Amino acid sequence: MNIVTIGGGKGQSTLLRALRDSGHRLTAIVSVMDDGGSSGKMRELHGIVPPGDLRRNLAALAPDDSVYDRWNERDANGDPIGNLEILKSIQEHNGDIGAGLVSLESKLNLTHRVLPVSINPSGLIAEYNDGTTLVHGETHIDVPRHDSNLHIRRLTIQPPVDLYEPARLAIKQADVVVLTMGDLYTSIIPNLLVNGMAQALSEAGMPVVYICNRATKQGETHGFSSGDFANEIQRYLSPAILTHVIADDNSVPASQDVEIVKYEPAAGPSWTAVALATSDKPGRVDGLLAAQALLRLCATF
Repeated sequence: MNIVTIGGGKGQSTLLRALRDSGHRLTAIVSVMDDGGSSGKMRELHGIVPPGDLRRNLAALAPDDSVYDRWNERDANGDPIGNLEILKSIQEHNGDIGAGLVSLESKLNLTHRVLPVSINPSGLIAEYNDGTTLVHGETHIDVPRHDSNLHIRRLTIQPPVDLYEPARLAIKQADVVVLTMGDLYTSIIPNLLVNGMAQALSEAGMPVVYICNRATKQGETHGFSSGDFANEIQRYLSPAILTHVIADDNSVPASQDVEIVKYEPAAGPSWTAVALATSDKPGRVDGLLAAQALLRLCATF
């Protein structure tokens, strides 16, 4: 089965690492909206898409587990080794991001693919429900300097960018597309804002699965139920249809400092409720549990 994942941040790489040896063909389509830290610096200095999320997914899919740790180590300047490897590979191929990533996949002995959602970087703009607050940049949305009790009313990107053609082809050939767990407004939805993404998903017509987060995030999704997450996904996914949601069933207690996503299914998609967290890490989706739930669902398609 060809499984295409769409996401960014740690959630996508966590799922991919658990799926890596499942026997299925995996393609990761990765957000390029990051503007902070080492990725933001390389984006600004070298004009490339931010490499951080690409790094995480390449390392997660590498058959040599040591790559995951080595690529996340930092040099004297604070840059992750994997970011530097991606930059070097892109430069060696005269700025061709696609060729640079293919070269790295070969060096890492990957049998899977990692693709940027676009080969041109863009930035996020969030409009909030007070009608006046406007925040530019993934970093400032992710770590709010504004009133974190506000909710995002509308998310857009600037400048507009187009879906990377190999990513479009991967979607066309997919048996299932999976929107992974991860920050809703800074890792998942940004991919859906890229020109051509929603249309490609609509035209392909395969099942579209969303793995919902275990915990909410203050400043973005505080107070959200699983139905709220799914409804926001569908709002930005249209004209494509969210067909399935895998959500945590709230059976594992969380610590008092974590607001878990209350399981409340919304109308539209087919819902699977299952324990997605473990007692030792109750605030996040466990990659193995999510992968197992996804593969059980895929077996029904």
